[in-house]
Amino acid sequence: MHQQDLIRSAGALRKLLPAAVLSGLFLTPLASYAGGYIGVGFGQADSDFDTESVVFLSGPVTDTDESDTSFKVFGGNQVNENIAFEFFYMDLGEASATASGDTYKSEVTGLGVSLLAGGKVGQNFSLFGKVGLMLWDADVTVDVAGVGSGSASDDGTDLLFGVGAKYDFSDKAAVRLEYELIDIDNFDAGTGDFKVLTLGFLFGF
Repeated sequence: MHQQDLIRSAGALRKLLPAAVLSGLFLTPLASYAGGYIGVGFGQADSDFDTESVVFLSGPVTDTDESDTSFKVFGGNQVNENIAFEFFYMDLGEASATASGDTYKSEVTGLGVSLLAGGKVGQNFSLFGKVGLMLWDADVTVDVAGVGSGSASDDGTDLLFGVGAKYDFSDKAAVRLEYELIDIDNFDAGTGDFKVLTLGFLFGF
C-alpha cells in the first residue's frame, strides 16, 4: 500500500471515530434496558357507582356494592431505562345496586394500551407514571322482583391514568404495585370511574 493510501485511510478512520463513539453512547443504554416482558396482577377495583343512572320502579337505590376483586394480564416492551409500552386485559369485577329486592349488576372488562415513564430510585427500586386508553365492555343484568330479569351491554373507550412502584429481583423478574384511575363515563356503564390497586408480577424475556 502506498504512503498516500495509508494517509487517506487514517483520515477516514479519524472521521468515523466520533460517529462510532456517539453511536456507542446512545446504543448502549438501549441495549442494556430494552426487552419484552409479560405479567399478571391481582387486586381490588372500586367504582363510583352512579346511582342517578340506575332507576328502579320499586323506588330509589338503597344499597350499593362498589368493590370487587380485579384481575389483569399484560405484556410490553421496555424501550429504554425510562420508557415502556404495555398492552393489557383487565377484569374489573362486578358492581351492583339494590332497591327493595330489585338488583342492578354491571360487570366491566377491557383491553388497553399504556405508556409508562419513570426512573430508578436506588439499584433495584423504581417509580413510574402511566397514561393510556382502555376499550371497555360492560355487561348489565337487572332483576326485578315479581317481574323477571333482563340484560344488556355497552362499550366505550376512555382514558386511564396511574402511578406505581417496581422492585427488580433480577433483570428477568420483578414485582410492582400500581394504582390506576379509569375515567369511565358514569351513565354508559352505570359504574362510574374505577380506582384499581394491583399487585403484579413481571417476567422478562
